[in-house]
Amino acid sequence: MKRTIPFLLSYLFLATLLSGQTTGHTSFDLHSVPGFLQMPEDGNVIQPTGVAVNSAGHIFVFNKGNKQLMEFGEDGSYVRSIGAGIFKDPHGLRIDRYDNIWVTDLVSHMVIKLNPQGQVEMVLGQNGTQGLYEEGRDMVLFFKPADITFAPNGDLYVADGYGNHRIVQLNKHGRFIRTWGKQGPEAGNFDNPHNIIYYKNRLYVADRYNSRIQVFDLEGKHQASWTNVGKPWGLAVSPEGNIYMTEGDAEQILKLDPDGNILGTYIAGPGAAPGQLRAAHGIAVGLNEELYVTEVLNWRVQRYDQKWQRGPWHRIDATGCAHYRHESAFAEVNGKFYALGGRNTHTVDIFDPETKSWSQGTVTPLEMHHFQSIVLDDEIWVVGAFTGPYPKEEPIAFLHVYNPSSDSWRIAGRLPDGRHRGAAGAIVYEGKIYLLCGNELGHYTGHTTWFDVFDPKTGEWTTLPDAPHTRDHFQMAVIDGKLYAAGGRNSSAKTNRVMEQTIAEVDVFDFATNTWTTLPSDLNLPTLRAGTTVVTLDDQLVVMGGESGSQVSAHEEVEAFDVKKNRWNTLHPMLEGRHGMQAIKYNNRVYIAGGSSNRGGGPETKTIDCWELKR
Repeated sequence: MKRTIPFLLSYLFLATLLSGQTTGHTSFDLHSVPGFLQMPEDGNVIQPTGVAVNSAGHIFVFNKGNKQLMEFGEDGSYVRSIGAGIFKDPHGLRIDRYDNIWVTDLVSHMVIKLNPQGQVEMVLGQNGTQGLYEEGRDMVLFFKPADITFAPNGDLYVADGYGNHRIVQLNKHGRFIRTWGKQGPEAGNFDNPHNIIYYKNRLYVADRYNSRIQVFDLEGKHQASWTNVGKPWGLAVSPEGNIYMTEGDAEQILKLDPDGNILGTYIAGPGAAPGQLRAAHGIAVGLNEELYVTEVLNWRVQRYDQKWQRGPWHRIDATGCAHYRHESAFAEVNGKFYALGGRNTHTVDIFDPETKSWSQGTVTPLEMHHFQSIVLDDEIWVVGAFTGPYPKEEPIAFLHVYNPSSDSWRIAGRLPDGRHRGAAGAIVYEGKIYLLCGNELGHYTGHTTWFDVFDPKTGEWTTLPDAPHTRDHFQMAVIDGKLYAAGGRNSSAKTNRVMEQTIAEVDVFDFATNTWTTLPSDLNLPTLRAGTTVVTLDDQLVVMGGESGSQVSAHEEVEAFDVKKNRWNTLHPMLEGRHGMQAIKYNNRVYIAGGSSNRGGGPETKTIDCWELKR
């Protein structure tokens, strides 16, 4: 009977978690990669507690063996040992955005910063001295500090966990700013704040023995307590905004969103077999959102690859590294895919669908974003794009062309005088480039109905009849000699209505008659949104993803207008919502890369998802 009750409670807990996965989120499926980290002949991992990943994808492990801080390559190969003789009782490990290495030590009661080369650059606390603060030296003291995280301005937040049960905030130079919390169950107090992470102006604290995650603003004001997570040991957050938690008592890994909703759970169960866990402690997220978990009792670090699947959609487990990007483009030339553009992104990323690998090309001539790339004569054209920061982005006047075979850029002309704009729709039809609508001044104002055609052979622009509706942040396509413009909005930061003014109507241009029509109102786009991408499947215009003022998360809807049957069909939703990206149809599949998973500017993604079409 004593075994039955815990089993029943575990079953009910699992059922609760799994029930949360039926609300439109993808399942959380992890697969262990046995023996991924290749140990040096003269070193072992002993009671590992901390793990972190730097910007190059290298994995760092903090443990109590003879090589206490080890670095491994992205492929798991051993690289080096760092900090010999410095550490007494390794615990927390984090790497900041500059690839500096930060550790916490329980016996020395210190937080230590090492630069990427492994030299000590800063020490916080006093070696072997526990306490709160030393007035004479004007320095903060700790009592078994457990973890550290960083704000974008450089401020440091230390989870002074095992002894002082508080959070300590310091500036980037280590000067004390404030502290909050003491031992206790009340909101804002702690019983071993064991891990701490930063995400979007919020701090998430693993309040281990109070069995909750507490959320604070950057000044320590309590925002929320998540009491549905069990006993949190380790925390990590991906750039996509997924929060991962190890539960070292129940031997589970939880996946949550920034609001505390459980997106999934991986129940490893106790054991030493691959995938099982014993005292799951620290956790880190790799460049492809793979997970690394330290096990204190099994003396190992496991790598878990996520298997993303949702209906006909799946995430490709790619090798190599792509860049995070949104408001970007994606185009296919001769069997290779090219991701280019995006805010603050200059490198061209090249994906080979046969080898499922990324490589890098040259850089763009300037920052370019908010455009629908087009392919003409095995070159990728950027027409009707923006450059510069929000909200008054400037249209790019020149037509920039990328040649994949030479990995080079050239200029092929200019936009027509007086008709410069970005966030416009662009297509190639019968060897000519068509540019529709867009904004003259970024997100601020300047909606247009302009419609122009460019002849690459002559370098001349011709003005065509204006569209029935203004729109920006949309893409368009041609089916059977007719151009279809669906989705988009009238962005207006000038009136504080950037997201709200979505366009319901579908406008159609007939190339044969040189005229526009608008579909009847009962054939409006079913889900109003902008920042969408489109492909054509036989007689259907397929509109995917997007953003709107109606929800924070990016849209996952996939809706198809059948031009023959004159109706909209709802298709299977995307693997996850995205906006500000472009889709490629290739070999009976649809591929999507980049984009943002929430409305606005982030979090950016770099993953590539594939939709397997029915044959």
